[in-house]
Amino acid sequence: MKIDMAKQLIRTEQMNFTQISEKLGYSSIHYFSRQFKKRTGMTPSEYASSIKAMADRDMRQERKGSRKKDSRKRH
Repeated sequence: MKIDMAKQLIRTEQMNFTQISEKLGYSSIHYFSRQFKKRTGMTPSEYASSIKAMADRDMRQERKGSRKKDSRKRH
């Protein structure tokens, strides 16, 4: 449950990892990071990067899709 909450907090980008670990009651950022990796297979940093990469990819696809619609209107 704590790791699911941590993932949600990471996605909102309003707190850093130390703040998240403290909020969730972990004794240290290191212990939090180890537990996060044990449960998810990636570190909190890797998770945050993967979320950002997915969001960036989605944005590029949206822009590409809107350009196709615009070019169809011109023809």
